[in-house]
Amino acid sequence: MLASLGVPADDVIAERDAMQHWVLGKTASRSILGSLNDFALQLQIGLTHFPDRTFLEHSLWLAEAPMGAIEYGSPDRATVAAFATDRALRAASRQ
Repeated sequence: MLASLGVPADDVIAERDAMQHWVLGKTASRSILGSLNDFALQLQIGLTHFPDRTFLEHSLWLAEAPMGAIEYGSPDRATVAAFATDRALRAASRQ
């Protein structure tokens, strides 16, 4: 998914490695919960109307949808921006 968005390969590998350990917990943000429910509904509709799409294609489609929790930006653009910002901060800290 990240590579499909254009995130550099070394960042994709680092993110994958960081995701080896995870914790599932309850959110305190109703906005995040609402967005997750919206995505679940959109995915259900997408799977029904576009059954030939791959899961990656569905993910990329959902990532284009505006999300209230990020000020109606799209998750795909927010993700790319977050990785670019992190990369820039790491580069600046090495100087």
